[in-house]
Amino acid sequence: MKLEIPEHLTNKDTWQRILYTILFFIAFSIAKTVLGFVVIIQILFTLFTGSPQETLKNFGMQLSSYIFQIAKYVTFNADEQPFPFSDWPSSE
Repeated sequence: MKLEIPEHLTNKDTWQRILYTILFFIAFSIAKTVLGFVVIIQILFTLFTGSPQETLKNFGMQLSSYIFQIAKYVTFNADEQPFPFSDWPSSE
């Protein structure tokens, strides 16, 4: 009796996608932590200056877009790999 392994289990592209999914999930966790720090700093800026810091607002928008790109990739809703394999998201 010969054991037959489905083709998708031996496909290099499948395993590569799984590896990148795991790595991007780790990046997702790190990015969430950084976003938490951005939130705390923006709260402090608002408390002490009366308005949020503009550069940090732009970075927060970019980071939020990056997190969204990662979420789409790791849930297999997008095939394009996020940064560093594509451009960093703009704040627009």
